[in-house]
Amino acid sequence: MSNVAGNRPQNRQRKETRVPVDGARDIMTVFGKSDDFMYRWVTDSDEKGSRIWKFKRGGWDLVTMDSEEEELQIGEEAVYKSEDAGSLYRLHSGAGLYSYLMRIRKDWFKEDQVKKWDAIDALEAGIMGTSESQGDANSGQYGSVKFEK
Repeated sequence: MSNVAGNRPQNRQRKETRVPVDGARDIMTVFGKSDDFMYRWVTDSDEKGSRIWKFKRGGWDLVTMDSEEEELQIGEEAVYKSEDAGSLYRLHSGAGLYSYLMRIRKDWFKEDQVKKWDAIDALEAGIMGTSESQGDANSGQYGSVKFEK
């Protein structure tokens, strides 16, 4: 039996990184994004496109391959790409589902995050009994709860 590693030519250089068959593949990382937008992959979970529709109503846009302001590179070559102008970036998510690349203006994204954290803060205030709308701070509560951020 020969030692495979021992028979490898020492002066041979690889042009690309080899990924073993069972190794992790980077298929979702997006390179070349515009600094003016936030990006995410959205899985359309049903035939009617309700999830994509929900994001579009929230100000998110599907990213097309013919976008002039950016030249995106998506992960490895496993990502489905069509040659048609205006086609979308999508990848197979498993179980017959696809994820589509979407983006939103960064200022709108930040607004949404502030609203999300305001709702979380209000919920925590209710749990901790510090909500001003409760009247008596200890109304209906006993014991103690401690949260740390």
